[in-house]
Amino acid sequence: MKYILELNMSLKNKEEVNLESTQEKIKRFVMDFNKLLESTKCKGLFLKIGDVVIYKNRKYGDSALSPINIFSKINATNSITIRLDDKINRIINAKTLRKNDIADMIGYLILYAVSNNCFKMDKFIVPQIGDNITPIGMDIFRKYVSKGTVELNNVYSYLDNELHMVKTDDSFSFVKIQRIIYCLLLICVHNNWKTFNELKD
Repeated sequence: MKYILELNMSLKNKEEVNLESTQEKIKRFVMDFNKLLESTKCKGLFLKIGDVVIYKNRKYGDSALSPINIFSKINATNSITIRLDDKINRIINAKTLRKNDIADMIGYLILYAVSNNCFKMDKFIVPQIGDNITPIGMDIFRKYVSKGTVELNNVYSYLDNELHMVKTDDSFSFVKIQRIIYCLLLICVHNNWKTFNELKD
């Protein structure tokens, strides 16, 4: 019994060390990317969502980046991409676009970036999202297009095109991650979604 208790304590301490390491990585990614957003409308917003991600990662015991692999045997990165696809499918089938779905997508993209050690962020080229964007694929966000919100509609179209390129390209580059996160943040800005603490429940 003594040895079992000692082993359990050892495993618990190891898990806590791994969790703290992951939390630091998430914090580093969020802080660094937020600096690149200083000159955009999304300044500070990314920090709020990042705070939710860090809270949830601790609450779930780092399950996204350190899966326990009881039922699923896939690695962390593939697991996160499945969660992203599930979230996109929910958006496709929803009647209204919900704040928590957008925040969750941003959160999973943060975890995906961390799982792939995407920490080299020297600069961020803000996408030029103009009028008359030619659709090249899926209508995921374009279904929410409405009159009177031209700028937001352009973001929807740009984002759909980015997601289409992810689907048709074997490589999911860090540049694509940055662009998609930026578009999702713009959706939050246009919808006046400024607080996310309620998503911690």
